[in-house]
Amino acid sequence: MAETIYGREREIFSDSMMLIEEALNLAIGDGTTDSLRKRKLSVANHAFSLLWSAWSETGAGRYTAATNHFRSIEESPQYLKALTVRPDLAQKMNDRHVTMTEVKRIVRDALESERPGAGKAWLSSIGYQKDMQVLSHVTREATEATLPIVWDRAGPHAIVRFGGGFHDDTTLRRLSAALADDSLSLLACVLFAFRDLDGIEEMWDRRVKGFIVRAKDELVAIAANLGIEVESPVWA
Repeated sequence: MAETIYGREREIFSDSMMLIEEALNLAIGDGTTDSLRKRKLSVANHAFSLLWSAWSETGAGRYTAATNHFRSIEESPQYLKALTVRPDLAQKMNDRHVTMTEVKRIVRDALESERPGAGKAWLSSIGYQKDMQVLSHVTREATEATLPIVWDRAGPHAIVRFGGGFHDDTTLRRLSAALADDSLSLLACVLFAFRDLDGIEEMWDRRVKGFIVRAKDELVAIAANLGIEVESPVWA
């Protein structure tokens, strides 16, 4: 049923995920034992797997399960950025939990060192994370946002089905568009994280950079049609 509801976001997601897979295979190479690269690969694969899980659960109508992955999906690219600009973070992640607050500070400081004001601009561009936090806990936003509701002459009714699957066209497309956007963010950060490896820079220049720009423009238009207000993100 879901197959007939998707818009262009499904193709964007699929194309983006195939490019991520290709980049990760290049990064794995011949089975490197480099600890920093392994840490980056672990973070990237974590997000990659969760994106596929969230996409599958969205298609099955299990919207609560899908949104429960959003926080880790959104945060993983930021960890990749931090690991790239501060390689010593890999060892710290082996020894203890590195918080998102630390990660944001590292990325902010790196951007500020390149161009004054860039770090503050980046922080303001990731305000979505406050919205994602509530979806990973038992909150009003998390529980009500995905409650399946149908309307008839008697008014609204919540539909709960065995197995949890219930399709709502608008919810399906909104979540799918969000996941497509997240896949673009992960794609950009994966290539940034492994930009020093053979084939990655050429892949970015010839195939990925333009694809991300075009796909983001399409997703902004899709979001507008779905009644979602979005801003163009800072990719790097």
